[in-house]
Amino acid sequence: CAELSLLVRDYLSSEGFSRTLEQFEAEAEGLLRQGSGGSNPGLRVDLGVARGLKPLRGVVSEYLGLAEEWKRKRVLGESHPLAARILCVLEDFANDSNRATSVSGDGRGGGDRFP
Repeated sequence: CAELSLLVRDYLSSEGFSRTLEQFEAEAEGLLRQGSGGSNPGLRVDLGVARGLKPLRGVVSEYLGLAEEWKRKRVLGESHPLAARILCVLEDFANDSNRATSVSGDGRGGGDRFP
């Protein structure tokens, strides 16, 4: 939650919502202090552009784009049996690739499959 509070603060600041930002900073003071490392600067979470992290607007836009892409693939898979089989093969390949490079997890893959 602390990292999310920093993303929200950055968004409000970058979009010029100064009154909302002031209110948010007052209400989320503890989370913001925790996300900034508080008394332990070694735990500081730096969400600046220098670290190459995306702003909240970018994160949400990317998520919506991925959700729309998944929806289109699902509709395609439901309407064409061959497309469904191709999508399953591609998903299996992606899961195998992710499993090979993963350093954690149960190794079973998972997620939604196309019909």
